[in-house]
Amino acid sequence: MRWIAIAYIHFIKMQLEKESWKIIAQKIFDLGNLGITVLIFGLLISKQAINFWLVSLGIILYLSCLLIGITLLRKK
Repeated sequence: MRWIAIAYIHFIKMQLEKESWKIIAQKIFDLGNLGITVLIFGLLISKQAINFWLVSLGIILYLSCLLIGITLLRKK
């Protein structure tokens, strides 16, 4: 079953043009920015103590989105 998913991703990848990859990379950047914005806004309005693991997870997801976006931009 896994090889079907890999073949499908490869097929989709071949069909996308350079501009499509740019748009996808920009949307992944936007997703990371939106996620970190929601995290900071939630921390500011919350009356509870700051949860270290939640902040760490948010930063890791933000950095992951940036890394994926940069990788996509450089690839094409």
